[in-house]
Amino acid sequence: MMKKFSLFAVLFTAALLGAESIEFNTKADFARGTILAGSNCLRSFVPGVHVESKKFAVDTQKKYRLSGEFRAGKNSGGKIESLYFGFVPFDADGKQIMPENVRPVNTGIFTLVQDVKAGDKVLKIKGDHRIINTPFIMAAFDAKGDLSDLPNYDLSPRMNHKTVKFADGIITVELIAPMTFDRPAGTPVRFHSLDAMHIYTVGKITPDAQWQKFSGEISGSAVRGVPYHQWWRGTKSAAAIFRYVGKAVQCEVEFRNIKVETIE
Repeated sequence: MMKKFSLFAVLFTAALLGAESIEFNTKADFARGTILAGSNCLRSFVPGVHVESKKFAVDTQKKYRLSGEFRAGKNSGGKIESLYFGFVPFDADGKQIMPENVRPVNTGIFTLVQDVKAGDKVLKIKGDHRIINTPFIMAAFDAKGDLSDLPNYDLSPRMNHKTVKFADGIITVELIAPMTFDRPAGTPVRFHSLDAMHIYTVGKITPDAQWQKFSGEISGSAVRGVPYHQWWRGTKSAAAIFRYVGKAVQCEVEFRNIKVETIE
């Protein structure tokens, strides 16, 4: 029978041996997800729901390898259509870093030309209106030219790009939801955009009925943006995560030996 270790036991053993390896092999090692015990493995049976490990500290100067074994389980037809495997990044306060917090559309700094209050749904900004060309753009307030404000959590709701008006160098645009905070005229603004929610270092995989091992490596810290093989700016801890899609409502995936190793 495969020997299982709790997250605590692995960390304790690693400390004694000088190794840097964290394994997630029991239900107690996971903070999120619908998980059942299987035969020498764990099982998830709700497609689309994230399975997320407990957090671990990250040193962005080191290189990490994320690996795990997966296979298609019950009601899967012998194959999982797609499974995304990677990390959730968190900042020093334990807050999840989302793509829009670190993904400027460009590095230009623009200016709020009219006070905005909580509850307002219109922004007036001096800047380049051509940037607001998709439904995924928002304003990041108190932006800095050197990007030291990243991750920036002072974001407007998304802009309705179909409402953009531009006259005399001023952008007027409606928001899809009201503002939740105030900012005075003159506040520096940068435009940010949405993207995939997590760092999918291993990427998209398609497990079949046989056990297969998948892995990916990550190192360094991105200056900006949302790469899959660098930690997003501000990352201080992370969790391993996967989500999958199957043809059946209760399509199962089985997994084991989920591991994060420091390799350099």
